Amino acid sequence: METRTRVLITSKDEGYQLTGPVIGTLLRGQKVTMHCQVPPSYIPLNLPASSVITVTKTADQIREKGGNIFFRFAEKLGKGKVAVHTTGLIMVQYNVWWFWQAQIQVQYYRLGSKLFTTSLLHQKEIEAELKKLVQADKDVPPYSDYKEFLPKPETIKWFDPFRMIGALVDEKGQDVFFHWKNFDKVKPYVGDVKHGAKVEFYPVEEKGSFSQKACFVKLI
Repeated sequence: METRTRVLITSKDEGYQLTGPVIGTLLRGQKVTMHCQVPPSYIPLNLPASSVITVTKTADQIREKGGNIFFRFAEKLGKGKVAVHTTGLIMVQYNVWWFWQAQIQVQYYRLGSKLFTTSLLHQKEIEAELKKLVQADKDVPPYSDYKEFLPKPETIKWFDPFRMIGALVDEKGQDVFFHWKNFDKVKPYVGDVKHGAKVEFYPVEEKGSFSQKACFVKLI
């Protein structure tokens, strides 16, 4: 089951509704309205609880916020597992927009009285919400069932197309941060930038949570 999302682009004189993945460009003065019909089993994350969610932004407002508008929802699957569904608009090049939907599954493990997950959401506020949802689940697997997965060197470890950020793994197994804009001149298809995809890149020292940043990233 997925959200039913309509995207409406309007200007002073006309409006049109999107049905395909490629949106194209947004012009100054145009407005974007996302109308999302939420399935009963979906729980909005950092959004008001409602069966219908509507957001309207001008083209200028969208660009100022970094280019993307999206909604995230959680779906309880039981036994400590939650599916996170995301739907919205992503800017794949300057002022070139796509409508995109994605899903990941988050598995929690019980460690004493605490819950532990290995999923790479990298959003503390969402992770806190998900933990609340599975707190009362029965038959949550114990931490001893967790098997560590070591990604292969020089591959993508994770990528969030809605925030346009991710991490690569270098030849030493260290995490290297990257942003969509760090790809080489020819941007790849968004769906190909996923966990396990092999890459070439040039590492640069960085301050913050990651010691390195990837530049001139290229899928191979």
